[in-house]
Amino acid sequence: PSNRFYIPSTEQFVEFVRHGIAYGALPEHQSKTLLAERDAIRLCEGSFLDVDLYFHAWNINSDMLSLFSSHLLSNAKTALRQNK
Repeated sequence: PSNRFYIPSTEQFVEFVRHGIAYGALPEHQSKTLLAERDAIRLCEGSFLDVDLYFHAWNINSDMLSLFSSHLLSNAKTALRQNK
């Protein structure tokens, strides 16, 4: 028997961690509540693993795509921790 699970959504993975079914590294925005409610522990206090995120969009002349891209980038800058 295998000791591996297939969990098709990040939200369900968080729930597996919350209930002690799995362990793993979680993004900061998904772990805040678990840490506050003491449903998870931080293994290395003050230690972060930064991951570069990229957004790709086809070069299509579209007002809707331009607006979406603008909102995505603007909100990402406020929602995600910036180190650079």
